[in-house]
Amino acid sequence: MARIGKCCCLCECLPLEDLPTVTISGYTGQGWTGDCCYEQIFTPNSASWSKSCSGNIYESTATENCVTEHWIQYGPNYRGFEFFPGGCDEIPEDYCCFGSSEKIVQTTTNWAFTDYAFMAVWTRPKRIIVRISQEDVDCSGVEGETGGCKIVIRSRFVYDWKSKIYGVNFFDVDQSAILYNDTCFELNDDYVFDIEDIGKESIATCSDVPSEPPSPTFRSCVYEGEFYFDRVRYYDEMPTGSITFTNANVPGCDSSGCEYEPYSYVSQVCINSPSGAINNNECVFREPCHCAGTVSTRDLIATPPDTICEGNTVTEVGDCFGEGLCNTLTASCRNPGDPPHFSYDCNDGIGVNVLGYYIDDCFGISGIGSDGYMPGGTFIDTPNGSRLVYNGCGGCTGEASCYQRNQQDTANVAPYNVLFDCSQSPCDQECCFYFDDCPNCYPDGICVEKYSRPYSTVTAHTRSQTCSGISQKSVCLGAPQWTIVLS
Repeated sequence: MARIGKCCCLCECLPLEDLPTVTISGYTGQGWTGDCCYEQIFTPNSASWSKSCSGNIYESTATENCVTEHWIQYGPNYRGFEFFPGGCDEIPEDYCCFGSSEKIVQTTTNWAFTDYAFMAVWTRPKRIIVRISQEDVDCSGVEGETGGCKIVIRSRFVYDWKSKIYGVNFFDVDQSAILYNDTCFELNDDYVFDIEDIGKESIATCSDVPSEPPSPTFRSCVYEGEFYFDRVRYYDEMPTGSITFTNANVPGCDSSGCEYEPYSYVSQVCINSPSGAINNNECVFREPCHCAGTVSTRDLIATPPDTICEGNTVTEVGDCFGEGLCNTLTASCRNPGDPPHFSYDCNDGIGVNVLGYYIDDCFGISGIGSDGYMPGGTFIDTPNGSRLVYNGCGGCTGEASCYQRNQQDTANVAPYNVLFDCSQSPCDQECCFYFDDCPNCYPDGICVEKYSRPYSTVTAHTRSQTCSGISQKSVCLGAPQWTIVLS
């Protein structure tokens, strides 16, 4: 009688010298260890990673259509000074006030946003453990099996695994334009375009995922570990030759002389993606925040108020000076009312400024904007080489309606170019104010720009979206079949 572990058994321990030589193709053994319950670890001579990917953990799509009108307000009709032989006349009040507005261009913009996330899983063989012992086996109630003193050969196949969550976001945009004033302006071709896959990540599908997994870093959404499959076979005498372990080799009999718990007799192991949002040092992961809102469609029209001119307008001029020149007229007209500023919190998912619309600050994977349309605009490289800082609804960020940065680092603040030059004399009287009713003014009169203050307003905006919500996905690996050779 021998003692195996804490159990007194009817079987004698196998002497170490009676153990067979075990080999596994492609693996190197490290020799037997243990007493009665013998164990040998085999490590692969080389092991490569295998890659698989889950389905989408969440999916989000959104479309937007915007109509944006680009206006210019007429400048003040004030000449600056007037000289008359008989003295200074009273200057009308409206000379200091900005005039009405003219619509120059209308742009129609269509956006299509796409957001989704999936999980990639890498696995590779890590080691195979072979365990041999002689134990008292109880096969009571097991059809076709007899108990007694048996040679028990156990084997465990161990895998390494790593996983990473990839967030993908990009958008397509096209914009057309209608020019209403072709006398003083022409279309800026930079603002008529059709561009696809802006901001699309280099890893967008499973085929783009590297064959080697990355190492975990701060908030990288990379996880790692190991899993294994256990199999067992019973023999009356020590076998020789090849022994193959399959899913059929799971215990029916009870042989508890050697314990290697916890055992894993499953036929597959699954790596699961998150079932909800994560925010810790290992990973920051959540849906785009526009998915958290309850509004799936939104129609909004924003228009500026009428031009206002009021305040301390000075309409009297002082005495004439030596040459009869009137002193400068001082006036303080209030600026025209700005277009209204709308803002929505992140749950509603839409923000709007006076120049157009943009999506609020939404994050998906690892604190990176998952939307491709961050607040303040997104860079769009146009087909002719210019770069627009686009905010998403027919306008661009900047002091006026749009802001363009080209290779010369110059700025054009509108989807139109001017065709006039009011500094020349005689100037273009269709596009400039020309004053020639003062005999003693400049010989060719005074020429100032008629168009002074550009602005844009969104006159129609529709948005629709679908968000699937986060759902857990899995990548599963079936148990392998492996063979050992005893001699």
